[in-house]
Amino acid sequence: GQTTGNVLLQGVVADVLSITVTADGAANTLNLGTDATNLLVATVTETSNSVSGYEVTMESANGGTTGLLQGAAASPETLAYTISYDGTPITLAGGLFMVTNTTGKTASTGDAKAVTISYTGTFLKADTYTDTLTFTIAAK
Repeated sequence: GQTTGNVLLQGVVADVLSITVTADGAANTLNLGTDATNLLVATVTETSNSVSGYEVTMESANGGTTGLLQGAAASPETLAYTISYDGTPITLAGGLFMVTNTTGKTASTGDAKAVTISYTGTFLKADTYTDTLTFTIAAK
């Protein structure tokens, strides 16, 4: 006679979904009086192993169709700027844009994407001009 036995080999991989935003030194020392072209302001590292893929959205706190650096004074001036994500120019809609939409997964160490801005230097009123870019990752 003959008998057989089985062994089930199994491993579980947990969901990984994270985003890390690392500001570049230029991000908070912008020279607004001088033109800037594709100035690196941040690196965003997307990490996901979602079965159905993931999306990353970017939102400008002040933006409409472009980013907008806005003064803090009572009657603030503004300076519009354009944004590129991983080398692709972005057109915001209501300050929001989906910068990544994929069915794939990232490398185990994540996929690093450069965030660059461009603007025309302008003689502005003395003030501190700011905008905040918020990046959100979500599984599909």
